[in-house]
Amino acid sequence: DIFAGYWPHVPAGSGSRPLADRLNSAPKHVATHRPDGLSWQGSRALSGDLAEAVRALKRQGGADLLTFGSGDMVRQLLAADLVDDLSLLVYPVMLGPGKRVFGDDAQARAFTLERV
Repeated sequence: DIFAGYWPHVPAGSGSRPLADRLNSAPKHVATHRPDGLSWQGSRALSGDLAEAVRALKRQGGADLLTFGSGDMVRQLLAADLVDDLSLLVYPVMLGPGKRVFGDDAQARAFTLERV
């Protein structure tokens, strides 16, 4: 919702316009409880079970699939062994207990640290 509220409306003269053009023209597969509310061009709601929908997209091949903004969704994809690369952007702000990337029931994974 945050991306859809901003990127389609970036003004032509903005320095962010090249990125906006790329995002606006890219296909967007959206995990949502409100599939009828997708107005951003190229958006398509994923239906059914999230893990099965992502497996189907991966079988189709094509560009990499990226996930933005949902720790809960990432935890589901990790549990289903559907995450190939994990990039974490960490900002040192403390707000209560915070949100966890890995749940208490998360299984160990073999990720390789590529850079810090």
